[in-house]
Amino acid sequence: GENTAHKKKTIQTAHQWKYNKSNELRLFAMYADLGYRTPGGLTLAQYNEDPRMARPAGGPNPGATEQRAGIYNKTFFAGLAHTAKLTSKLTHAISVFGSNTDIKNPFITNYEIRDEKNLGLRSYFSYVDGDNTDFKWQMQLGFEGQKGWNKIDNYDNDHGVATATQAQDKLDNKQYGLFYRAMAQIHQRLTIEGSLGLNKSTIQYSQLFPVLTDGQGTLDFGNIWMPRVASSYLLQEHIAVRASISKGYSAPTLAEVRSSDNLINKELEAETGTNYEAGLRYNAPNRRFMADIAYYTYSMKNGIIRQLRDSGAEYYVNAGEMKQQGLEASI
Repeated sequence: GENTAHKKKTIQTAHQWKYNKSNELRLFAMYADLGYRTPGGLTLAQYNEDPRMARPAGGPNPGATEQRAGIYNKTFFAGLAHTAKLTSKLTHAISVFGSNTDIKNPFITNYEIRDEKNLGLRSYFSYVDGDNTDFKWQMQLGFEGQKGWNKIDNYDNDHGVATATQAQDKLDNKQYGLFYRAMAQIHQRLTIEGSLGLNKSTIQYSQLFPVLTDGQGTLDFGNIWMPRVASSYLLQEHIAVRASISKGYSAPTLAEVRSSDNLINKELEAETGTNYEAGLRYNAPNRRFMADIAYYTYSMKNGIIRQLRDSGAEYYVNAGEMKQQGLEASI
């Protein structure tokens, strides 16, 4: 097809060092260099004329080939994790991870350059007691936090070359979560699980160009509790019935807060939802045949949906409350 190309180079390495019988250190690192052209979308008439053509010029906008539309992404990611067996039942794990991403995106109407840096920490304790076959239990207590530094610049695109500045913004996002989980298995038939998490997410923004009087501030998506309760029971050796109730949330991403219209949306709120589910599962004795069926009902508030402006630039809004019911089955 016209204006299509793809190149990808990746190198990764992983190392594991068990330096004594109770402690282990692991390292993972990866570098990826990805580049591809984007031909863009076609109308039905254009597709019927030539399905292999790139998006042609239309109105004030030039075509994808003329603008050399594409995405070029260079990312380095690394993580270091340590696990320590403190006692026969108590384990501590901690990991540090980070990434650096450089993205260039010549598009029909602009040329975007993004510099994204992220750093994260995760640590938890795990206690597992499986000595009593009639009552096995475990619990985990931990913390996870992430911090991001993001610079997003948009320029005019002159045949694949960035020229005059359209917008420059700096967005630093931060999120953290505390979590606790406990699970018990009684007489190897009844399993009960409960967990609770507290999550917080914020985005601090600075509009560097054009300079605005209200161009600095913080978007705070609040402290959100995420509880979950689940249980399963073996009716017979290979048939189990299960049920769960859980609440979750999803904060707006940077791409939703600052979408392709180059404006910072200060009105977006986090999605929240509650899911109720019940199901039946069967495993054949040799596990060569498995069947699972589940009914769920899911309600979500402030669902984030994509919208388009007259210029074709996208932006996102909260859609209010939605409800889904469904049946899932797998064999």
